[in-house]
Amino acid sequence: MAHTALCSIKRRGRMLLEWGIIQYITRIGLYVTLSGVVGGIGSFYFISLYAPSYKDFFRRYIGGSACIGALLSILYFWTQIGGSVNEGWLGSFNKDIALLLYESPIGDFFKYGLLGYFSILFSVLFGTYFSYLKGFIFSGIKLVLKFLGVIFLLNSYVSIGHSVSEPWYVSAALWVHVAVAAWWIGSLLPLWWIMRSSELIETKKVLEYFGQIASVPVVILIFCGIVMTYVYLGFGKIWFEGYGKILFLKVVLVIALLALALHHKIHRVPNLITPDSLKGMKRSVLLEAALMVIVISLTSYISTFISIH
Repeated sequence: MAHTALCSIKRRGRMLLEWGIIQYITRIGLYVTLSGVVGGIGSFYFISLYAPSYKDFFRRYIGGSACIGALLSILYFWTQIGGSVNEGWLGSFNKDIALLLYESPIGDFFKYGLLGYFSILFSVLFGTYFSYLKGFIFSGIKLVLKFLGVIFLLNSYVSIGHSVSEPWYVSAALWVHVAVAAWWIGSLLPLWWIMRSSELIETKKVLEYFGQIASVPVVILIFCGIVMTYVYLGFGKIWFEGYGKILFLKVVLVIALLALALHHKIHRVPNLITPDSLKGMKRSVLLEAALMVIVISLTSYISTFISIH
């Protein structure tokens, strides 16, 4: 009897870990798709001013990110149900647990996420299949749908996690922090694609413009990060515990990213005059993307497995 009970406990512990791993991977995917949507929209309305031939690519990038994001939102909610039931896939759905989670912050994350992704996806489909419709009204409809979609998505991240019980200004800082981070991360693929496919002169103009418009948002990103870090951790011993150690590693990586971005702005982009210098720039952007993937992975790990207190 004791042996059977022990085996049951081990099995349930293993199931819980498996659901946690799936939630972790799904959470990474949700951060990536959020970045794809926000960065893609930013590219569509700003970078395309200097690279208009890439508008269709930006539109596909936004639509693809929104479609995958919607699917991952459903999967993430399902994993929350499965983790609560603590059974395998075949027995993972429980109606009562699903309804309970639907009315919780996890449900808000799910609802806002789906609303956001579907709003943006509808905007892309509207622009694709009704492209013959011109004028201010139709352009305005597409813009409003994208704007509402981004608002819903950002609200989904404010509705869950550590900021829920904090003062309003912490939620506002998180909202802005996530928006700017998603825009920065999501802009890398469009920039890399332009570097891969465009003439050197056009590429340099795009990168110079991106460097100009990125300066203020990056400062805001840093400020919001400092506010949240101070509220969550202060200057206490928690910096030497699990959450603090991982957050410290994130800070180091972000400093490395800022140094790399500054290197791009003052050295690589101004000296972008030969094909070899363009190859070096592409490698540097790939390094930037790799560092950002690590930051996203650490953020997802904290969100999934670690509590502040």
